[in-house]
Amino acid sequence: GFDTLFLLHGSRRSQALAARISSSAKVGFEGMTHAGLTHTVADSGWSNRYERAIFPLRAIKPEADIRTLPRIVPPTEPVLAPFLHLWNKTVALAPGSAWETKKWGDEKFFDLANELTSRGLGVIIIGGEDDRDLAMRIREGCPEGAVLDLAGRASFLISMAAIQSASLLVANDS
Repeated sequence: GFDTLFLLHGSRRSQALAARISSSAKVGFEGMTHAGLTHTVADSGWSNRYERAIFPLRAIKPEADIRTLPRIVPPTEPVLAPFLHLWNKTVALAPGSAWETKKWGDEKFFDLANELTSRGLGVIIIGGEDDRDLAMRIREGCPEGAVLDLAGRASFLISMAAIQSASLLVANDS
């Protein structure tokens, strides 16, 4: 078993899984009624997804000051700078998903990239090794230089920096 389980995702599937895990403390948000939680906090009072992810800590450590916890801040990435310099706005695409059933569709990402580049936007593709073929197809199907293909080539921090620099992220629910 585990000492503590933090449940951030409220789907029935996630709650059912949490209910089956042996843990002396199960922490999540009010309204997660199928998870067998031992501690809950209101799903409000946070200002961004980072804060929401660490908010449940207050259920077992009320004195915790979330402002003092470390944050992952993506560094300025030299690999992005030349591409970003060319575009007023960029859109990051993350076409991959761990679940095939949650994919929006390769053709839709391909068509979206073509539409975005035709409107003068730069496109940055992020993802894992499994996304390389689609990313290459998108890059080759768009105007030369309009797509920065980082799929399977970028670290987590570089991907974070790409998302941070983009005006929009289009991704699957993975």
